[in-house]
Amino acid sequence: MGGGKNGATKQIDDDEEVSVEPKVGDSVHVLRGPHKGTTGRMVGYDGDTSRILVECSKSQSIVSVPITSVAAVSEITAKQNREPNAKEKTRDQRSTSEESDAKSSSKGPSNVSYKLPDEPWLLPDIRVRVIDKKANKGRHYKEKVRGVDVITPFTCDCRTDSGLLLENLHQSSLETVVPKVSSGSAGFVKIVRGEKNVLTAEVLLMKKDKCRIDVFVIDMEEEPMRLSFDDVSELATGD
Repeated sequence: MGGGKNGATKQIDDDEEVSVEPKVGDSVHVLRGPHKGTTGRMVGYDGDTSRILVECSKSQSIVSVPITSVAAVSEITAKQNREPNAKEKTRDQRSTSEESDAKSSSKGPSNVSYKLPDEPWLLPDIRVRVIDKKANKGRHYKEKVRGVDVITPFTCDCRTDSGLLLENLHQSSLETVVPKVSSGSAGFVKIVRGEKNVLTAEVLLMKKDKCRIDVFVIDMEEEPMRLSFDDVSELATGD
C-alpha cells in the first residue's frame, strides 16, 4: 500500500465538493457507509480496490473503507471556517455535545463502545484480506485468505494459499476483496450484503474510482445489479 490516490474528489455536502488527496498519515473522517462518523489516521491504501485503511482514533482498531467515502479532516475544518458564523456554530455544537455526553455518562458506564458494530457479512468460500496487524501476530497482514467456516456471525476460520488454517478471525480483522478481471477472463463474486446475500454473481464492470461493481446474478433472470465493493467479495475456487 502506498499514498493516496491523486485527484480523488469527496462530497462534503450536497452543495459543495472539495478535492481531497489523503495520504498515509493524514487524519481523515468517514462520511458515509457502515463506518460513517469515524475519525482516524490513514495507515494504508490499496490501489486494486481503491480502499484505504483507517486506524480509529478512539478504539485504535483498523477499518477498511472506500477512498470515495472519506475526507481529510483539514478539508472539513476549512469548509467550516468558510461558513458564516462558523465560530458561533462550533461553540453551540460543542455545548450541545457536552450536554449530550453528560446525559450519557449518567445513564451508564463510560467504556461503552462509541458506535454500533458493522452488520455481519462473513461467508464460506470467499476471498478476504487480513487487515489487522494484531491478528495471528501480524504474520498474515495484508494477505488474501479463503473463508472456510463461519463460526459465529462475526468470526470465521480462514485458510492461506499455502494451506495454513487461521482460526477464529474476527470480521473486523478482514475486508472484502474484488477479483482482478481481464478482457480474456471472467470474474465471479459472492454477494455478502443485502437481499441477494450469499448468491454468486458474474462481474460485468468495475469502476475502481467509484468503488462500484456491476454484476449479473447466476441462474436468475434479472437485470444486472450495481453494488459497492463492500457488498461483494471474490469467489474462492479450487480446493
